[in-house]
Amino acid sequence: MAASSSLPSNAKVTKWGFSFASIWNTVVWLVLLNFFLKIVNATAQSFLKKQQKEELAAMTRTKDLHQSFEAPIIQPFMGSSNSQDGPTR
Repeated sequence: MAASSSLPSNAKVTKWGFSFASIWNTVVWLVLLNFFLKIVNATAQSFLKKQQKEELAAMTRTKDLHQSFEAPIIQPFMGSSNSQDGPTR
């Protein structure tokens, strides 16, 4: 028994048909897509930065407003910071 081949002897091998033009067009499209995505990303980042600054300014105004109505915190006098010296005379 002879081993049978899976391909008939008259089968043609199909080529992919890559040309320099198709490869170049793919590269150009990838560069354009990357450029477009960078523009969208930069626009989104600037929008979010502006929004964050506005929120931070609103929080700061609210915090300043609350602090102006609060009573000042009075710290008790604890004596000297050197506890090893003992009482002062």
